[in-house]
Amino acid sequence: MSGQLTLTNTGDTTLTDWSYTFRTSQIDVQVWSSSYDVVDLGDGTFEVTIRPPSWGASIPAGGSLNLSFNAVSSDLPNSGTLTDEMFFVDSAAESPGPAPESDPEPQPEPEVQPEAETPTTDAPARVFEVDVYSGEVTDFRPGIDRLDFGGQSVHNLILGKTEEGYVTFLSPWNDAQKMTLVGVTYDQLALEDYGVVGNEHLRQDLGGVVSWELGIGEKDTNTTYIRSHEYGRVETITDFDPTTDKISFLYYGTRERLSVTQDGADLVISTEPTGQTFIFQNTSLDDIPGASLEFHFDQIVEDNLEIPFGRSVESLTLKDRTALLTPAAPEGELTDGFQTQSGDVAVNEQPPHDSHSMGDHGSMDMPGDSEPSSPEPSVEVDPSASGLVVSATITGGWSGTFAGTLTVTNTTGTSVGTDWTVSFVSDAPLKSVSNFEFTNMLRDDGRYAITLAPKSWSAPLAAGSAQSSYYQGSGDFVDPNQVFDLAATSAEVAQPEAPQQPDASDAVETPDGEATAGEDSTVVEDSTVVNDSTVTEDSPVTEGGTVTIDYERPNGTTDKRVVTYFEEWGIYS
Repeated sequence: MSGQLTLTNTGDTTLTDWSYTFRTSQIDVQVWSSSYDVVDLGDGTFEVTIRPPSWGASIPAGGSLNLSFNAVSSDLPNSGTLTDEMFFVDSAAESPGPAPESDPEPQPEPEVQPEAETPTTDAPARVFEVDVYSGEVTDFRPGIDRLDFGGQSVHNLILGKTEEGYVTFLSPWNDAQKMTLVGVTYDQLALEDYGVVGNEHLRQDLGGVVSWELGIGEKDTNTTYIRSHEYGRVETITDFDPTTDKISFLYYGTRERLSVTQDGADLVISTEPTGQTFIFQNTSLDDIPGASLEFHFDQIVEDNLEIPFGRSVESLTLKDRTALLTPAAPEGELTDGFQTQSGDVAVNEQPPHDSHSMGDHGSMDMPGDSEPSSPEPSVEVDPSASGLVVSATITGGWSGTFAGTLTVTNTTGTSVGTDWTVSFVSDAPLKSVSNFEFTNMLRDDGRYAITLAPKSWSAPLAAGSAQSSYYQGSGDFVDPNQVFDLAATSAEVAQPEAPQQPDASDAVETPDGEATAGEDSTVVEDSTVVNDSTVTEDSPVTEGGTVTIDYERPNGTTDKRVVTYFEEWGIYS
């Protein structure tokens, strides 16, 4: 079992040379961050004496010291709260404060003990596993101890800075799950203290945060650097000029829960769970060119931070992040981020998704003999027909939860827009999906039908592109092939409604047997156009004959209508 001992100094002076002794029936007690002795009393109990570690651990007046411990449980329930009565056999034999005198005879003057030495690099180093369930860590020694991030992913662990300035590691999904190095600030930590960080994206984000805190990297006076790690910090930019100023994510510390909103005249960029917010007064996102929005490669090419801005990856600026501090990578692995790209200088210069070339003179090529088809509004198709392919990874997890990345790829030659769904079969339900809407439906065979759909703010899924999202699922799976049946993928893509094609039967027969052009009649392609004549409902139109067109504007009171044709499909307006 594990627990925590709390020693409280009820005196009015700081204790630097103290000891505390207690008896317990629990076996093999080990107290961390202290010097301790355990004596077997032979009656089923043990006497444990705790003293400060070699590097010192003072207890201020009125303050407390928390010490974690392990022990082998003896005659205790398997679960529940551990109480003093359950752990201690009797009260402490020695308290942290001066022991009361039981003998009235004079006692010898206590020997003056030297003050505890300042920690040195010669003291034994310890490794602290970074875990968002660890709570407060009060005994981490910068420059001596080291952090171990293990298999942590950037999608389940990010860096923070408490309002007191302490270093904290937290879940991007739950503010209550965090590990805080109490009393330790970023400027006290050397890069080596972070150890080897296995996850590449976590290395990048950790490096960005640490570089900002230590003043490493560029600081352009015309650039606002968006951060995510400072709890409760709100910055208001009153003089942002979209024509000259920039917004950079070079020091941004997460890939999740970025919010970009227009609050009246103000642009608001914020991040949860820290609540760090930037308010750009009297600034519209639509007025900011893509060149003025700066990211490094993996932030937008792999983790879709461009989506809340409603911009394409190609329209934004890529910055080289290799000048920033970066923790060590496992042997043989590299950290990306050297790529650069100049974004679009003009506002809205980038072509919208689903756009087509307008040719040299800005005119669309009109269709020839082929006529628009009339597809159903939506149709359920298999992957080969829809072109939507799902892939999945599992990159980590913890007890009862596995996590990774889901990716939807459009393998067709055209965009499917933002009105699509894709479904696959899973042996376990999903708990959360960051960038997609999702549903779990229990099937008759006990498995789940998982359906993904774009968020309201999602960009269109362009031809040949992919959109990815971090997810969490229920279970202890480590291989996606164990849980996901992606071969059973099906997709539903909304199709545009095409205009109804007129039927030859719509022609109106005149008394003399000639067909006339009714409201829905067809204009024949090889007809000859005669100017300065008028088409009426009684005007005859025959195949291969003459068509007349009235060039007067519709006045709203006649049966005239304007017909506009677009390349993708016909639209009547």
